[in-house]
Amino acid sequence: IENRLNKNVRIRRLGAPLSKRKLRFLRDNPSNELLIEQLQAFPCGAHDDGPDALEMALRVLTALTENAVAETFSRGDFGANRTDFY
Repeated sequence: IENRLNKNVRIRRLGAPLSKRKLRFLRDNPSNELLIEQLQAFPCGAHDDGPDALEMALRVLTALTENAVAETFSRGDFGANRTDFY
């Protein structure tokens, strides 16, 4: 993944989905607790690797999702022939 923007700018992008509660984290998970601590301490905290990785992961997921939707529309395959729906 190529980062063209400053790390602080990229991490600040997480503000909108976090404030809208679009991201959820499992409780009682040490990794999540560390990530949440780093998010809460940002930008003054000593570490920001977790928030930086989260931003990059969301960017990759968004790109993959957009590509999958675009491919579905270009094929005209909207699941109408699938038999695994009720």
